[in-house]
Order: sequence, then structure tokens, then C-alpha cells
Amino acid sequence: MTIQWDRVTVPLELPEVVDEIDYQRVVMNSGATWDYFPGHFDSDYAQRHGHPTIFVNTMHLAGFADR
Repeated sequence: MTIQWDRVTVPLELPEVVDEIDYQRVVMNSGATWDYFPGHFDSDYAQRHGHPTIFVNTMHLAGFADR
């Protein structure tokens, strides 16, 4: 989907984009960027800190948004 700036109106409804990712990919992405924060691979740690499970790192989110 391509939108020209002069045709943008606010609010602009965009199509949903889903990032299907499994535990292995979350851990691989974090390891590839040397991000060894326990919230990216240890579900017990993540849950103790209020998260439902492990989560992707900022680099993954930036790459996804850049898509």
C-alpha cells in the first residue's frame, strides 16, 4: 500500500499488520543483537516483572516498524 503525502488525511485508517513470531525467533533476534536481557528469553523473569511472557527487543520492533 502506497500513500502520497498530499493525499493523507487525519485520522488515516491503515490495514492491520501482524507479526507472527515464536519463542525461538524472539530469543534468536535478541541474541543476534547481543541483547541478553532476561525478559527476552526467561518467561519466569518476565512474569515476575508483570509481563505475560517473554517479549521482543527494541531492535525487532524498529525493524518491524520499518517494514
